[in-house]
Amino acid sequence: MKKVFLSTILGSLLLTSANADIVDRGVFGISLGSIKFENVDAGASVGFITKFEKNVFGDLYFGLGTNLEIFDASNVSDEDLGILADIYPIITYDITKNLSINGSYAYTAGYIGGSRTDNGFDGTTAGFGIAYKFSNGFEIEAKYKHSKLEWTNDIKFDTNRVNLAFNFRFGK
Repeated sequence: MKKVFLSTILGSLLLTSANADIVDRGVFGISLGSIKFENVDAGASVGFITKFEKNVFGDLYFGLGTNLEIFDASNVSDEDLGILADIYPIITYDITKNLSINGSYAYTAGYIGGSRTDNGFDGTTAGFGIAYKFSNGFEIEAKYKHSKLEWTNDIKFDTNRVNLAFNFRFGK
């Protein structure tokens, strides 16, 4: 299933980059947030976001996004930092000219500390957000994401993430 999901996303990324006319609008952003691993607060996080969307009809957009999030892992393990990376299809609906909502379902991979083989994990993430556009080039977005992840040693766990993103927009 993961291979099919990743192949679909990779194919979509290649098609999007091969023909710039496919993309109607995009976002580059920075997020600040918090991650909670089951019953342990991992702490603060900083993320880097990209999204590229195509207007399908009316105020509905489909697209692809990526997120790289670096977080404080000192409460979870003996290591200082952890990384989560998401790649996802996204659906966005513009409620008004300045207000939009979105939903996504991502493949998520990450690790805590320096040894990726022993401390690596992956799984899926469902998320939703609401964004307010202040100008044609800037918006603020609040996001919630819930992940079902698994360590390489078959230990399963859930995470919850809350982020506030500062996005720089281009296109429509």
